[in-house]
Amino acid sequence: MNPVDDKQQTGVLSYIEQHLGLSFSPSRQAELAAVLGELLRLENGRSGRLDATAFALGRVSDEVLQALVQRITVGETYFFRERGTLEALEKHILPSLIERRAGGTRHLRLWSAGCCTGEEPLTLAILLERLLPDIDSWKILILATDINTEFLRRAEEGVYTEWSFRGIDAEFRSRFFDQLEPHRFRVHPRILSRVKYMQLNLADNSYPGTKSGIEDMDLILCRNVLMYFSPRQAQAALRRMYHTLAPGGWLSMSPTEYMLQRLTGFAPRNFNGVSIYQKQEQAAPQAGAPAGLGILEPRIVAPALASLPGSVQTTLPAPIVPLTVPAALKPVDPLSASKTLSARCALQAREAADAGRLTDALDLCREAIAADRINPALHFLRARVLEEIGRPEDAAVALGRVLYLDPEFIPAHFALGSLALRQDKKPQAAKCFQRALNLLRPMVPETVLPEMEGLTAGHLRDMIYTLQHAA
Repeated sequence: MNPVDDKQQTGVLSYIEQHLGLSFSPSRQAELAAVLGELLRLENGRSGRLDATAFALGRVSDEVLQALVQRITVGETYFFRERGTLEALEKHILPSLIERRAGGTRHLRLWSAGCCTGEEPLTLAILLERLLPDIDSWKILILATDINTEFLRRAEEGVYTEWSFRGIDAEFRSRFFDQLEPHRFRVHPRILSRVKYMQLNLADNSYPGTKSGIEDMDLILCRNVLMYFSPRQAQAALRRMYHTLAPGGWLSMSPTEYMLQRLTGFAPRNFNGVSIYQKQEQAAPQAGAPAGLGILEPRIVAPALASLPGSVQTTLPAPIVPLTVPAALKPVDPLSASKTLSARCALQAREAADAGRLTDALDLCREAIAADRINPALHFLRARVLEEIGRPEDAAVALGRVLYLDPEFIPAHFALGSLALRQDKKPQAAKCFQRALNLLRPMVPETVLPEMEGLTAGHLRDMIYTLQHAA
């Protein structure tokens, strides 16, 4: 018997959105009901006094709320995740901050918002070790916050397994970690000491401010966090982060979050295909501004930013779906010279796009398609490049070819819907999103979708439900 009825669950959903910022789409509400039922059984085994209506009435203790948080927050991370972003930080953004402060205050303030078990802030500490030979003469704050106290406990312990080192070589581990036993490693104390861990609810009004110490940040990394928030709460958190940043400070979000949120007051900067956002004083968001959902607004980069090395000025939004090499592009028939040529061109196109050589990438896409005209993944790759170049109409045509070849190609339906929404073609966007949902509906939520950067069917459904509010 389900211990939570529909009315009670509605109250719980409202409580979670109001107090934690989190939004549960219909596809995840069964998961929430199971978690809540487990929590109620455990708590009632101790006290016998908790039921679901306590959430709706706001009569939940901190202990119970934290127990809920630990069951519904996501804990997937690893060292040097999102290499493109880290390369932009190491080669461009951090050096520019260091140069600006080297002759003066010699201080840096960095914030990992939603730090999980600590891999991201420790990665920042390692980057600074590389960039600052005289790091001990600098005043550095690397603040790492999370709402989940269990995540923070593990982060402060600084012990990690092989799973946190995916794609990291042994030499890197030996430089910054000590092996405790097979498959377990502890970060060097000098690295761990550079990070300050603190519990923080991003849906709370306690930041920015001197009391919390969260103010005047040079850089905020808030990646794969706000995608789980309701539109209202995500916008409120973004406004607080804007005011938390120092003048000219930087905000990094995941590509998915670029698509879901309107970043008013920020100018997009492109570093070899990676978009990071810089605070613009002249477009400061108002504290009482409406928190409506919107697709990323393109903004013109201020002339003063052009001097930053390695960056490319752009008025284009970040790509809706990061360019990836579709699995379907791998040659499956070694005897087919044309398929081998097509796969090689596709890989080269991806490399060119990553390097910011979009014209070269487009030419290579044409060569790949000429060698394998009926492969829908190739046309999808070309559509992604066309969109990055700033040719949305041509991208839509290319996506149409994808669906002509494969009407059940889910990423193409999703990309067409997102493209239409950015062009304010809301009825068309709604139709595309509904077609994608129809194809996703019978799929197991944990199914990893091809051409979608490891995104699962359940996660994409959640994203589409959110976007449908805008469409």
